Amino acid sequence: MADLSPSAGQALAINIRNRNVLVSAAAGSGKTYVLVQRVMSMLKDIDSKINIDNLLIVTFTNKAAAEMRERIGKAISEAIREEGLRQEKDERLMAHLQKQLILLNKSFITTIDSFCSMVVKRNFHMADLDPDFRTVTAEETAQLKKEVMEELLEKKYSEGNEEFIALSDYFSPQYSDEKLEDCIYSLYDISCSQPYPYKWLDDCRRMYSDTDKGIYSDVWGQLLKDEVLKKLSQAKAVYETALGLYIKSGGVHKALERVLIHAENSDKVIIDTLIDKCENSINDDFIEYISEIKFARSAADKNSTVPREIVEAINALRAIFKNIIGKIYSDRDPNASLLPYNEAMANLIEQAHAPVMTELIDTT
Repeated sequence: MADLSPSAGQALAINIRNRNVLVSAAAGSGKTYVLVQRVMSMLKDIDSKINIDNLLIVTFTNKAAAEMRERIGKAISEAIREEGLRQEKDERLMAHLQKQLILLNKSFITTIDSFCSMVVKRNFHMADLDPDFRTVTAEETAQLKKEVMEELLEKKYSEGNEEFIALSDYFSPQYSDEKLEDCIYSLYDISCSQPYPYKWLDDCRRMYSDTDKGIYSDVWGQLLKDEVLKKLSQAKAVYETALGLYIKSGGVHKALERVLIHAENSDKVIIDTLIDKCENSINDDFIEYISEIKFARSAADKNSTVPREIVEAINALRAIFKNIIGKIYSDRDPNASLLPYNEAMANLIEQAHAPVMTELIDTT
């Protein structure tokens, strides 16, 4: 990519100096190219006296580090070749770039963990560590985690704590701790990906500590609201497709117009009301409305000028529309219902789960 001309934004990222720079760009947009060119622009500035081993270039993986080192090497070689073809060569620049090729093998183009390991090894006496320490392999890490898990569960079972026994029964009812272990591992891994793992776990614990507020308040209400709004958006998209088919047909079908638009319980009124109530709050008022919905019934229209196949397509879309809304709340089939029967039942569910989830967080 050495022959490409950078865009205005890329040129800014390449040439800006003496400040922190954050470049955010999509995959395949040329971030690696920009970084290589930024490095080359520094190396070509002889007066700055910057060498490649003065720079720390960090990547996420060893493969990416090797690729970056290779690209920078090729860019340096290309710069030397181009300078050598000039009628008036800059001998100082040529010598400087040739020096960079020699220094490239000892440059800090590496992963963050490899760089940190190198720093610690060079300063082991300050960290009070054995200079021969090494980073554990993935297999060794897995084995250590397994051993710690076994010791942890054995200790917990021996203590006979009621909350832990409830946790074990909840996740591992079939005389196997596999599911419980998976939950602990998962929660541990997620916490380790946070900037402050212990604070994140404390925040999780607090979500379960005040169940008196009710499941429709705070974080739980927001999670439910987001999920319900997602379903309602799907239902509205289906409704708008049905309405669009009717309008594009150019015909008239009074019964369809009534159920789609004009009736007090038309599909339009129902979906608009549900979205409005949901955006305000999911509570007993929302559940009462959705539980009492009576969809308007369509009928044949002898004077219809809408093609029969369009009418059938609209009716099929209305069936999908009703099904989506029906799965948000169902007092006939609670297992298929996204929402509990009412706010009181929702609160009971949360209060029953809270001790179990709190114990899971504490165990992790």
